[in-house]
Amino acid sequence: MTLAVGNDHKLYYSSGTPSSPTWTSICIVGNVNLNLTANTAEVDLRCTNWLMNLASKLTGDLSMTLAAHVGNATWTVLRAAFFARTVLQMAIANANIATPTTEYFKAYMFFSAFPWNQPTQELSDGEATMALAYVEETNQVVSPTWNVVA
Repeated sequence: MTLAVGNDHKLYYSSGTPSSPTWTSICIVGNVNLNLTANTAEVDLRCTNWLMNLASKLTGDLSMTLAAHVGNATWTVLRAAFFARTVLQMAIANANIATPTTEYFKAYMFFSAFPWNQPTQELSDGEATMALAYVEETNQVVSPTWNVVA
């Protein structure tokens, strides 16, 4: 895999299930940021003068500059998902999701912010944010995953 610019990467939502996703590319986005972090658990011991940490649970969110393309089918799906508080299965990939060796982060997410900016001389857009969602399928929690297409 060679180095690539962000414009060559892909963002998807699925209308399928975790075991059988139906991916739709979201092309009405500009910048996309997947922010993965590890929480920390503080370790304060008397045997050292240092305050240290242990890696704890992982968390993350997805932010995107979403063009306000009113009437566009993808815009309509995403806007409706925000107002209905619908959880979407999302994938952030380094290439087409069906291409061998493509790597992607997959997670269920919901919109926590869906702004609509209307500057007078710039593209009408918004910095939308999605948070990780709690989802179960057949009584099992569906956790986010990092995937590589075989």
